[in-house]
Amino acid sequence: RPRKGSSGARVRDQLLALSTQLTDAIRIAVSVGSSHVVHEASHMLALVRAMLTAFGFAQLSGVERIVDDCRNVTVAREVVDARRRRDREPVALGVWPEDVVRQDSGSPGSKVNSPTASPVLRARGAPVLGDLTLDTDDLEADSGEEFQRAVDGDHVVRMWETEPTDSFSSELPPSWIVCGLSIDQARNMLIVTRYARDHEPLTLCLPMRHVCACEHVSIDTCESRSVFDDAHNKLRAIICESDRTMKTGGACATEREKRAWWEHRAALDKQMGVLVESVEDEWLGAFRHVLDPTANVSVPDVRELCTSVEQCMVAGLSKSFATKARTMELSPELCIAVQCVARRRSAAHAESDWLDVCALVWDVYFFQGAAPAGTDEALTEFADRLCKVMAEFVDAETEQVDGGSMHVVLVLDKHTQQIPWESLPTLRKYPASRVPSLAFLRSRMASMRSHKPMSALSLNPKSLTLAANVHGDCVDGSHLFYVLNPEGDLLRTQAGFEEFVRGGPSTWHGCVGRRPTHAEVEHGLQADVFVYFGHGGAEAYVARSCVRAQKCTVALLMGCSSGRLEWAGEFDALGTATDYMVGGSMAVVGNLWDVGDKDIDRFAACVVAEWGLNEYSTGEVEIKQDVDQGRGRVSLAEAVCKARNACRMKYLTGAAPVVYGVPVYLQ
Repeated sequence: RPRKGSSGARVRDQLLALSTQLTDAIRIAVSVGSSHVVHEASHMLALVRAMLTAFGFAQLSGVERIVDDCRNVTVAREVVDARRRRDREPVALGVWPEDVVRQDSGSPGSKVNSPTASPVLRARGAPVLGDLTLDTDDLEADSGEEFQRAVDGDHVVRMWETEPTDSFSSELPPSWIVCGLSIDQARNMLIVTRYARDHEPLTLCLPMRHVCACEHVSIDTCESRSVFDDAHNKLRAIICESDRTMKTGGACATEREKRAWWEHRAALDKQMGVLVESVEDEWLGAFRHVLDPTANVSVPDVRELCTSVEQCMVAGLSKSFATKARTMELSPELCIAVQCVARRRSAAHAESDWLDVCALVWDVYFFQGAAPAGTDEALTEFADRLCKVMAEFVDAETEQVDGGSMHVVLVLDKHTQQIPWESLPTLRKYPASRVPSLAFLRSRMASMRSHKPMSALSLNPKSLTLAANVHGDCVDGSHLFYVLNPEGDLLRTQAGFEEFVRGGPSTWHGCVGRRPTHAEVEHGLQADVFVYFGHGGAEAYVARSCVRAQKCTVALLMGCSSGRLEWAGEFDALGTATDYMVGGSMAVVGNLWDVGDKDIDRFAACVVAEWGLNEYSTGEVEIKQDVDQGRGRVSLAEAVCKARNACRMKYLTGAAPVVYGVPVYLQ
């Protein structure tokens, strides 16, 4: 520990003071500031925490929660706005709303009441809509405590609650992990947070390397770019080329042209697969296990594991360093990372991952003055010693964890939204879903607790053993609204699903082969399940305000780019899926990019069967793979996970569908 007045103590005090200033800045900016400022301040706060930890100083509590809640602050503001609009009485056209004309909303000369004021201010008198930044004079009537009360009352943004972050971890179901991912472009870092039941929250600041922007040229002689930009450019190029081929497919007349077209599509699919693998290898590297929900469960005795790693490190140090090193305790999460890398030593890139994680362990001791600077020879010797020690732990693992009962919740920022994380090699076999923030997740968890628990449902004997470990919300699949081929140009899709939707119970309603009226869709969004087979996300038939006003529990949007969040520069990304979540949906399925109708039909048919929705209907739906699941036994996220393999293009189509929200089961 640094002595009072020493240089180490001064560094610690300065870092702690900086963390306090950043926290205060975020507290103000989260209500009325630019989302870009919120992101920057939260990233700096995460970096300060990492520096304090690296130097062995006291860790900052609650940083993970603040970072995760700041990832999509615009969504939190939109939820507050939607809540206020729902609570407000409808106003006749041409009549000013009461809260604008009332005398107590501000002085007659205030900016809110002024005829020249912003339309947003005149209509709402509120400081939070998207990323609007107002002067302090505009905040007196509706900011500060009132904003916080509105937010806290809806359980949406709870950044400043008094309980520590580990209280959130204790609230998580044992089968869930939560992983947050955001990109700090200014510092070229990937910021990762991870939460699991009965484990301390984890924060990682992973520096990223640069790549050469010119092929066959040294990085020293050409313009370089980060691996983030490189991956996004490649993803954009693959999607654009895929869109082009889908438009030209109908012009293929001969067998040779059709064969060449399919070969080109297969090549694009392979490129997409290589890209998602490179994201895992280059972005996460040795820490790819943070996306593995079984990583913590597979370590029976974490303290014994840490002791073995610590003893292995001390064994190679001189006496002067060893004395200091024996007083240190490694983070359990770091030791779990060591074991996870050791477990996959036979996999590709395992050797580089192993050297990376061993170098990190060495650096922990070095930064705290318990080890010399690591030379290549010293690191190699330590890696060899640790490899032999970890072999005993890996060999002792006998019990395999059932990954099918696990669930991964992703909290993504605007820079990571478009990446198909669910299709990364580590995560592809596990059910996963996306949420805007921890506060949003907590609101959904509170809603789940108010409903009938999964373990109380009538499950068949096959799933009874799993029931105690299953956590999610439940919906009634007998109340469903469908829109099938509204433009009349998806005849193959209509032929494949018309018998299914028309064969449902009398409580299933919808339209086939025609455009629905606004009243039909507005009424349909009140159903437990809304299913859409058409172009886009049904934006042409329902207004955003209607989606936000009607609480549609589950939405399956099978159109092109229905799940894409639109890039908005320095502002947070928003889209159709956001509207459903703001409206209170528990789960939304959508596509990140445009997909072929035939392949996505295969996917949708498999989701319907895996989730058990087909058990409500007497109509048949064509399924391209074996299905042995059904109603109440598989969550919607797990059904989506399994259905990816039904696609002919495993990545070009299979990686596009994602789930927003939490696990949802059919009653």
